[in-house]
Amino acid sequence: MSRWTSWVISFVLASLVCLWVSPAVARVVNVKDYGAVGSGDPASDDGPAFKLALDQTMTASDPATVIYIPAGTYVIKQTLVLPRCQVTIRGDNNLASVIKSDLGNAAGTTYVFQVGPFPPYSPPEQVPACESLRMADLGFQLTNVNGRALLIYDARSITIDRIRVSAINPTPEASNRTVGLELVTGSPYATAVRINDSLFLGLYLGVYLHGTVTASSIRGGTFFGPGRGVIQPFPSTAVWICPACTGMSVVSSVFENYDIGVESRGGSTMIGFNHFENQGQHHVLLYPPATGTEQSSLVANVFFGTGDHP
Repeated sequence: MSRWTSWVISFVLASLVCLWVSPAVARVVNVKDYGAVGSGDPASDDGPAFKLALDQTMTASDPATVIYIPAGTYVIKQTLVLPRCQVTIRGDNNLASVIKSDLGNAAGTTYVFQVGPFPPYSPPEQVPACESLRMADLGFQLTNVNGRALLIYDARSITIDRIRVSAINPTPEASNRTVGLELVTGSPYATAVRINDSLFLGLYLGVYLHGTVTASSIRGGTFFGPGRGVIQPFPSTAVWICPACTGMSVVSSVFENYDIGVESRGGSTMIGFNHFENQGQHHVLLYPPATGTEQSSLVANVFFGTGDHP
């Protein structure tokens, strides 16, 4: 074999290896390219433009893998259903790229984003269970007393990084039922949901986990509640964890001004390296595990500041 032939064969093989290991180029969709304005004008509605952008994740030949929301305040007057996961939804940062949910006096619970086949909003056969979703660097403002930023249903491998969810003057104040992130399951379980370095401000429930959730975590969160005893007749709670939730962890987070900091209803939860301040009823409220189970929770390296009960 000649030197020239050997060189050609080596070059071809090296090229094939590069093609094999090189990641696919992400297709980035900018919501402003589909008509979103981001002016913050209460009379505007960026919802239809967002829907057009999200629909690009379903394009057969070249599906979008990144939905980019540049700086601006986007007024949304509808629930945005994510038709496909395996996508990143990101902004510039959670103070610059803001989604303002404005559904007026809509009765019942309202959501900004719905992820997964939640039955009341879409037939399950039309929206698949969600896997491999990342959402990062976005702010949410909830104006409706029943507003919720994110509903994630039947989820696997979900990462939420650096989001900011705040309640904007829900009235009457005692009827505030706003929720930052709601994770619910209809199939056997949801797993590997990571909520990192995020802020939840003035909400009735910061993070609400119910159904069956496993191996998930909240890390580096800041939860600043609506005030002790403000919401009636139910206590405000920063993190509510379901009885069937297992392998959960809440670490390196700050909790202040809620009635209850972390409430675990009997599953297994590790609560460590957190700071609790000025809770009205309980910093941490742990229920005993269900009879006949071996689940248990651990509270370690926690600072309890002022408040009525640890």
